[in-house]
Amino acid sequence: MKKLIIALIISVTYANAAPFSSFVSSNLVKLHFEIFNEISMVDEQTAPQDVKELRKKIGLYKIYLDLGIFLYPENNGIKWKKLRSEIDDGYTVYGNFKDLYDISDIVDASDNRNVESLRAEMLEWSNSALRNSNDWREYLAKPLTHGALKIKKKNLPKFLWAQIDYRPKAQDDANEVLYILTDEIFEKAAKDSKKFVKIKTLLKEKDEIFFHDFRKLIRTSLKLVAELPEVERMTNESSKEVLLEMISRIGDINDVLVAYHKTEKKSLAREIDDKWEELKDWIKANDIKDHLEDIL
Repeated sequence: MKKLIIALIISVTYANAAPFSSFVSSNLVKLHFEIFNEISMVDEQTAPQDVKELRKKIGLYKIYLDLGIFLYPENNGIKWKKLRSEIDDGYTVYGNFKDLYDISDIVDASDNRNVESLRAEMLEWSNSALRNSNDWREYLAKPLTHGALKIKKKNLPKFLWAQIDYRPKAQDDANEVLYILTDEIFEKAAKDSKKFVKIKTLLKEKDEIFFHDFRKLIRTSLKLVAELPEVERMTNESSKEVLLEMISRIGDINDVLVAYHKTEKKSLAREIDDKWEELKDWIKANDIKDHLEDIL
């Protein structure tokens, strides 16, 4: 009932807000221009630290693609699923290269052969993507304007629509859509937080996967909330700050995990366990479940 009341308030207050399809498409096209302009400047001299912000933009681009899965039927031979897979590959190769910088304070990641190999993979993807970028941009500029595609739940994006039952239409109010989506995901994360703090070690594969998934679930919703000022104004500022701090702390542990998987040093395994215990204590002390329930 709370969601329906607030959604009604949003739709009345912002009666001239953009339709969902226009919001998704305009942001995708804008990001597309920015990202591929920057990609065109990546070359053999590019260092791992140089692509950190670009990789974040590619991550946001992925989120918008996932947001718009109901809006893009096949057009001129381009399929949403194929495009999403291509961008995911780019996010991975840029991430592998960027990680060399992120872990440089933990282990020596300066081996030139490793740097050159990962840079070569990044450049190979970049050159291929640049050849397709104009076709992709035209595709993203033409979403459905009414209705929505029917997508099986098993094929929905893991950290967005697969989490909830709500399905938007192209003509729906973008503020209303994002509010309902993020509010339900935060509620889901609040329930997951109980399991999260029960993880004993991050050195078991299934527990590390849940650790990463929990982080991505919250981080994705925090990024979406920030994309619409009307929705962001409705957030509990103190809860948002606490959740951002938690994401940062999880990110610090993730850097050590990346370094551990590259080196398998026992000292890093001990550091991971110590940092994980510290984080669990911090989560319990800061009542994270309450903040996830109260942010919207």
